[in-house]
Amino acid sequence: MPHRIRLQRPWKREVYCNQQLIHVEERVDLPDSQAIILDEESAASHNVFDVTYHRSFNCPTGLEPTDKLSIELQEPVSGEVDVRLNGESLARDETVGSKTDATEEVGIYSISQPLRSQNSLEIHLVVTGEGGERGLQLQPEIGGVALKIDS
Repeated sequence: MPHRIRLQRPWKREVYCNQQLIHVEERVDLPDSQAIILDEESAASHNVFDVTYHRSFNCPTGLEPTDKLSIELQEPVSGEVDVRLNGESLARDETVGSKTDATEEVGIYSISQPLRSQNSLEIHLVVTGEGGERGLQLQPEIGGVALKIDS
C-alpha cells in the first residue's frame, strides 16, 4: 500500500530569462496557477521563461532498503517539466499508471538514489509569456507534489 507525503508550503518560485534571475517569490503554495506580472524591463522583449520551484525536505523515518520512492506531480503542468532531486534529474516513469487512488492525473518521477537526511527538490517549467496592459504576464500551472513510498 503506497504512502504519500504531500510537499506543501513553503516553495520558492524563481523566474529566469536567458539564465538570469528576474523575479523571486519566497513563499508559494502548490498547486500554483497565480499569474506573474513582469515589467517591460524585466521581460527584455523575450516571451519564453524558465520558472523554477524549490523546496527542501527531510528524509522520512522508517524507510526500508526495499521501499520504492518517487515524486508524484499532479496535473496540470504547463510547458516542459524537469524534476530534480539533490541536483540530479529524475526520469519520468512511463511504465506505471497515471492516476492516483483519487483518480488524479499525475506524473511519476522515480528516485533511484537513497534520500539524504536533508533533500532539495526542484521543478523546472518552461513557460511562454503573453503581453498585457501592465507588462508581460506569465501563467505557470503546477499541481500538488508528493513523495510516494511503496513498501
